[in-house]
Amino acid sequence: MSDKITFEESLEADDWGLIIGKEGELKGMFIPEGDNEAEVPEVIIKLCKEYWGIDPTADDRVLH
Repeated sequence: MSDKITFEESLEADDWGLIIGKEGELKGMFIPEGDNEAEVPEVIIKLCKEYWGIDPTADDRVLH
C-alpha cells in the first residue's frame, strides 16, 4: 500500500494546479506562493478557455 500525500505536497514550489470536480467541472486553481492571478501561465489560460470556456484572468472570475 502506498502512502497518501496531499495535493499541495505533490506540487513543487513553482507549480500551478487545477482542481477538477468528479463531473469534470473546474472548481479551483492552486497558485504558487508569491505568484498571483495576474501571472497565470498562458498554457493554463488556454486550457481553461478551451475546455471550460473560462478566462482565469478575468476580473469577475472567482476560483478557489
